Amino acid sequence: MVEYPRKSPRYRHYGGIIRKMIAYAVQLEEGELKEGLKIAIANQMKKSYMLWNKDTVHDDVIFSELSDISGGKIQISGIELSSHAQFRGQTQTQNNNQQRNRKHCNNNNKKKKFVKK
Repeated sequence: MVEYPRKSPRYRHYGGIIRKMIAYAVQLEEGELKEGLKIAIANQMKKSYMLWNKDTVHDDVIFSELSDISGGKIQISGIELSSHAQFRGQTQTQNNNQQRNRKHCNNNNKKKKFVKK
């Protein structure tokens, strides 16, 4: 019998990559690289949270969950993460571009091509 991998159902909306990034950040020595990585992880967590839940989230919730996932080894406070509007606007722009590209491709397919005989 093959056993399935047991993953924690808690915080699964962040994905495995975030967990790997957090594990890597925990191993780093204190410095600019670690601080930058912690902020990047928190911003990605916020983006993932909003994509999964379609709701706004306060930065303190992200900081709390980051601390919980890292076992208390990563603590962030006193900074402001990217705004909700930046994440929502980026998604909307991508959707508009995709729709525009689809329309353009469809119009090219509908054009009649005349060949001189």
